[in-house]
Amino acid sequence: MVDLSKRKLLIIDNGLFSFIAEHCAKYYGEVIYNRPTAAVFLEGGQHMIGYGLPGVKWVDDYEPWPDRVDEIFFTDVNHASKAALLRSRGYPVAGGSELMEQDKRYCYKKFHDVGLPVSTTKYFKGIEAAWNFLKNFNGGWWVKPATKYRGDLNTFEHISPQMTKIVFNVLRAKIGIEQCEDIGILVQRSIPDAVEIGEDGIRFDENLYGRVIGLEAKGDGNLCRIAPYAPPIMANFEQRIGPIYRDLQYPEEYRDRLQDMRMGYRGPYSSEMRVRRDGIGFPIDETNRPANPPTASILKLYGEDYPRAICDVAHGREPVITPQFTHAGELVIRSTWHMKWEIYMSIPAHLREWVMLKNQMRRGQDSICVENSCGGAVASVVAVGNSIEEVGELIEERAEQLKVFQMERMPNFLDVMRPKIEKAKEYAGIDLEKGYQPDALAA
Repeated sequence: MVDLSKRKLLIIDNGLFSFIAEHCAKYYGEVIYNRPTAAVFLEGGQHMIGYGLPGVKWVDDYEPWPDRVDEIFFTDVNHASKAALLRSRGYPVAGGSELMEQDKRYCYKKFHDVGLPVSTTKYFKGIEAAWNFLKNFNGGWWVKPATKYRGDLNTFEHISPQMTKIVFNVLRAKIGIEQCEDIGILVQRSIPDAVEIGEDGIRFDENLYGRVIGLEAKGDGNLCRIAPYAPPIMANFEQRIGPIYRDLQYPEEYRDRLQDMRMGYRGPYSSEMRVRRDGIGFPIDETNRPANPPTASILKLYGEDYPRAICDVAHGREPVITPQFTHAGELVIRSTWHMKWEIYMSIPAHLREWVMLKNQMRRGQDSICVENSCGGAVASVVAVGNSIEEVGELIEERAEQLKVFQMERMPNFLDVMRPKIEKAKEYAGIDLEKGYQPDALAA
């Protein structure tokens, strides 16, 4: 077994997952952290995310470091070309893939090609084309970006023509005339009366390790359970999706330097599926990075096995993950102030282990979270345990003790999650309390 305390890990992040660096620093000998920025005029606060975290060495630029560390971990999207270049040169890299998440046309085509159901999806070039379609429907559709420019357009529900007209008018003013004409937009039919199931873990090409199955209160919280054996609906999905990840290719410009163009994907992974009452599951999103949520709670569920898994997959080894508890939960804390401005966070010492701060830098014991286009999300309160009730009670107890300026959070964590738990059991055959074992093993 590799001794992490004698190794160095380079983390390249967009700021959101600075808490991962803080977690890995508990086990690695040294964690080096960089948040790359590129602008005509740099903003100090944005660039300094990650500065001062315990055990973490913040660096101004990551490029001098690959030869001085043992592993490299890309935690977020928009770094795929950098990750591919380093991997093609023989560096041990985890993460750094974004094709299935950023190029949704490609993703849904792959779903269709392997026989997975896909809700009716239409592609439009430009806002006018999308509007001319949506204005004829009073709800029933979701609007999604078809490219990586999620800062221009993020997913939203088409509730009515009147509301979508306002959204598009604001978008016109925001991104300008030319981009309005060129932006790629996907419009996907809603899947009503369904339960949304998430699957998370560490992917090693076609296989998933440390699997957890979870339910999300959209963007506000997550409850998950370890799943050593995938329930049938997820097992079918994994069997079909696995070869897609095994066969992911390097960019075409690498063809003259590599004999084998197959790059695969090795790193944190998350998927989402909406399952109808009739038991048919429609995959809707793939995430080749830590998901937000439930990554904050997964760190506590895995403990040292999380950084160890990153080390293993970076070197082409299958990870061994043995979760320390059966259940984990996460409650996202927001601040209306933080939607625009940095925020000072004073966390009581007895809560510090259970509150994961986003976009943070530290001055001594003081934490400052920098606004980073996260909709005001500033922290996650997490809990682990061996039952749904234990996790839910711990989350509420900890959240009640947390004081955040202009704080907003989902109230009554278990009351919100219980209908979803029952729906998952009825629609998808997934029991988050008891879990799943194949009949032969259960006997």
